[in-house]
Amino acid sequence: MKRFGAPLPTTTRRERKLGTFYFLFQVLILSSLLNEANSLLVHPLSQGMLNFVYFAINALAVVLIFRRFLRKNILRTARDYPQVLLYAAAGFGLYWLVSTLVTALTVQAFPDYVNLNDSYLLTLIESDPVFMIIGSVVLAPIAEEVIHRGLIFGTFRSRMPIWLAYALSALIFAAIHVLSYIGTYPAGYLALALVQYLPAGLILAWAYQRSGVITTPILIHILNNALAVLTLR
Repeated sequence: MKRFGAPLPTTTRRERKLGTFYFLFQVLILSSLLNEANSLLVHPLSQGMLNFVYFAINALAVVLIFRRFLRKNILRTARDYPQVLLYAAAGFGLYWLVSTLVTALTVQAFPDYVNLNDSYLLTLIESDPVFMIIGSVVLAPIAEEVIHRGLIFGTFRSRMPIWLAYALSALIFAAIHVLSYIGTYPAGYLALALVQYLPAGLILAWAYQRSGVITTPILIHILNNALAVLTLR
């Protein structure tokens, strides 16, 4: 498979500024704000429904902030969709293979270890299956890929050596998935969870760079989350 001739569609300066501000707001404030607002309701939302609202807000904010970036990616995807699908299939296969290997090695070394996100997600899906599946399989991948690959990896890639852009963006992606568990689980559990997400960040960044469109890692992320939901259920 050849790499697309055109460079990656880039975010505008305005998109980068607004996107960075929103990313920090999402990580530091949004979850606490939603929990506080929910506690004030006469009939509070279930945790699953509250998570769906969180996913929906993120997806909507990302689409609004990065609408020009997304438009460029959609146009290129429509033009080069056969290669996009090929890279998505290759990336998903690699994602599944590496994730399976890492999980097997982790369980072999630490038999009592349970993936923190998987355990929490299963609980939420059991309480609100429809909303949680829509949120985790469709909305979350769109928001996460635009932020982590389009904004973070894309910005790093233009300002530092490519290997460092891969490493830092993957580390941020992994850290975001364990951030909410700090103080709740032992440091060893958090470190194992961090290691489990590092390959995903690297493979998704590779798929974005090689295919030339953010659509590719979005498709891979959607397929992976759908498979995870089916496996968990």
